[in-house]
Amino acid sequence: MLQAVKWADSGHNISISVNLSAKDLNNPELPDLIAGLKGRTGVNPEWMMLEITESSIMSNPETAFEIINRIDQMGFRFSIDDYGTGYSSLSYLKRMPLKELKIDRSFVKDILTDDSDAVIVNATINLAHNLGLQVTAEGVNDPAVLQKLRREGCDVVQGYLLARPMPVSAFEEWLSSEANQFKEVVTE
Repeated sequence: MLQAVKWADSGHNISISVNLSAKDLNNPELPDLIAGLKGRTGVNPEWMMLEITESSIMSNPETAFEIINRIDQMGFRFSIDDYGTGYSSLSYLKRMPLKELKIDRSFVKDILTDDSDAVIVNATINLAHNLGLQVTAEGVNDPAVLQKLRREGCDVVQGYLLARPMPVSAFEEWLSSEANQFKEVVTE
């Protein structure tokens, strides 16, 4: 959270995603821990995206929903990570305070050659948008896949096409030196 504050203070509008595990979603102290971190760092909750998987909710759904709702009330945003690979339940999508669905890379990587994957990605984008959610496609490593996702209306992509994982110092260097090139890749 502190890194999000530092980037915001430097004029960068960057959202940071943090994965929450099944153990996290069953810890009744998690909302208090997050509230304490928010107070100590001064982070704006809108700078954070808390990612959960469908399967992380399954062990104890009522406790998980209670914890998610408490954190949501503080203004933090939630995303379903690896959508489609777990226990997809449309009733969970309806009940949770989500802002984003992340389509798993296993569906994205072959959308140019596998008609079933292309249909699943298209249907997921349409479902998410109809629910008022942003859609992120994971594992975008090919410019042609990026173009197909754009045509389908995907909002955000992540993958090696844009950049490989890197430490904060390398990211800050990349941000200042590659940002203009990145904008060209995204807007072409």
